[in-house]
Amino acid sequence: MRSGLAALTLAALVAAAPMLARADEVTDQIAEAEAAYQKKDIVTAIAALDAAVSLLRQARAEAWKALLPAAPAGWTAEEVQTSAAGASLFGGGTGVTRKYLKGDENVEISILAESPLVQAMSAVIGNPMVAAMAGRVVVIGGRRLTFMSSDNAFVTLVADKVLVRVQGSSGLNEAALRPFVTALDFAAIEKLVR
Repeated sequence: MRSGLAALTLAALVAAAPMLARADEVTDQIAEAEAAYQKKDIVTAIAALDAAVSLLRQARAEAWKALLPAAPAGWTAEEVQTSAAGASLFGGGTGVTRKYLKGDENVEISILAESPLVQAMSAVIGNPMVAAMAGRVVVIGGRRLTFMSSDNAFVTLVADKVLVRVQGSSGLNEAALRPFVTALDFAAIEKLVR
């Protein structure tokens, strides 16, 4: 029974690997986990599986990077920052962030995906009454967002699994943030999460 469960877990990890994953490193870690499991070394098996999952999350973060838009005219964009947290940190997840600069002003776009915490909170975050209490609900390009004036940020949930946030520095108004929202390809974000 246990060896069947281990084989099923390993098969699921391999099947879940996106095309961008560093398959050789992932496969090596899965093989390490399987060898340790066969020796009844559960601690090493868990560590190797955690390493394989971490590598898969890093590969997934690379796919999310491509969804952050280029800098609008007159702005510059910093390099995209990625994070791939394990389950021990806020339930885990994959995140990407990019900062856009123009003089003293800045805008930061962030995407947090594959986080059990976001998924658990999606019913609350996506509730129009809660969103209205947190800020003002607006529709931009057919997408419902909440503008939170206290944070100077637009926030939305895509497919109940991905949290997208467009936050501006205090010198920017809501109208200045809208072009950053419209530059996001929400259909591509939804496609990647499915």
